[in-house]
Amino acid sequence: MRDKMRTHETKIKWFFIIFVPLVIQLIPTNDTFTVPIRLFSGVTLGVILMFAFEVLPSLIPALLLPVFYILARLAPPNIVFSPWLGTIPWMFLGGFLFANILIRIGLLKRVAYWILQRTGESYYGLLVGIMLSGLAINLLAPGKAILPLAGLTYGICMALNLGRTKEAAGIMMAGFFSSYIPLQFIYNPSFAVIPNMAASITDPSISFIDYFIHNIPFILWIPIVVFMTGKLCKPEKKSYKLDFISEELKNMGKMTLDEKKGVVMSLALLVYLLTQGLHKLDLSWGFLLAGCIMYLPGFNVGLKEDIQKIDFSMIFFTSACLTIGAVANELGFGGMIAQTVLPFLTGKNIFVMLGAIWVICVIANFPLTPMAIYATFTLAFTEIGMQLGINPFAIFYTIQAGSAEILFPYQWALPLFYVSFGLISTKDFMRIWGVKMAMSIVFLMLIVVPYWKLIGLV
Repeated sequence: MRDKMRTHETKIKWFFIIFVPLVIQLIPTNDTFTVPIRLFSGVTLGVILMFAFEVLPSLIPALLLPVFYILARLAPPNIVFSPWLGTIPWMFLGGFLFANILIRIGLLKRVAYWILQRTGESYYGLLVGIMLSGLAINLLAPGKAILPLAGLTYGICMALNLGRTKEAAGIMMAGFFSSYIPLQFIYNPSFAVIPNMAASITDPSISFIDYFIHNIPFILWIPIVVFMTGKLCKPEKKSYKLDFISEELKNMGKMTLDEKKGVVMSLALLVYLLTQGLHKLDLSWGFLLAGCIMYLPGFNVGLKEDIQKIDFSMIFFTSACLTIGAVANELGFGGMIAQTVLPFLTGKNIFVMLGAIWVICVIANFPLTPMAIYATFTLAFTEIGMQLGINPFAIFYTIQAGSAEILFPYQWALPLFYVSFGLISTKDFMRIWGVKMAMSIVFLMLIVVPYWKLIGLV
């Protein structure tokens, strides 16, 4: 029965994947909406739907997209594959490799347990410990705390025998928020994708320190969201026995030589990121070098299995999304959208402009993934913002914030991974994320945008 339902569901998905692009081809063209732009819109939307509906492994549509563009003669190969030759794929490659090594040697787990052991045995103490663990892991390996904290929070819930309860949902979601929200002020490969979508019309580079300064308000956002999660998931117990954490640390023994080397390399990466203003090198190379150096004589920490565990399909997927921006700019797609929307936004204040971008991204997150939203809207929003005199990075940060708001687990693979452990009910998930979404737009309008005005970003 289930197999029949899945087959029926797959057929419906394929129907939309084929039908929607065909409908777009029926739209009349004009001087603005040209034949190439119409064809580009159909091809791109079809592939984006393949990604969103997950009817194929992500590697397949990622490989097909650039080939479709070339066969349709929408852009020459040097334009289509220009993002594949840029720094972003290498940043992802290095980031995955370095994170795989740190996870295998146990450094990230040790740091998290060490913090949890010192934050008390209350429910809120647990959440604070999880929050600090997320910060620490993101400093050691920016953008790579999602998986370690998923395993950590699941282990805590199982050790405390919480089962499928509100308490467990709060702990698991606090783990996700603590692993992801720091990325809104700690520079990382995931954010780098957004400005590179608009690399054809603006400089996508930014220093680690400038990224941090621009997003200081989001440091407050983590405890706010974690505290909100704790309030919504009212614990029945006032305290917990965390003997299992001490036992885990005892079993791990003293810090190994490999772990110490991991700390040294993590600190070296952090110094590289912080001193970008002095050495002027692209931040991407720091992530790649950190992973590769772990294999060199003197370190000898990396293993073949760390390379084999790299998610190469995600690297291809990211490159394919960047290709959308490159081809869109070649065809003038962003200019077309800007021309259409600009009259409605001219004369409006910065709050209306950024609020509209946030709302569009939130709505688009129902049918699209965050990465697909970046590919679909970044170039157009950036072009509109630049014509209105808005710093492109304010646009990028708003897109990042809006794309991180969901109501259902299916909308985003990262929190869905936490849900897949079976401890979070859909009801609890929607309650936590619904309140967070409402708080997010208020926080953006009352705290973040005024701060950006204060520092002259907008």
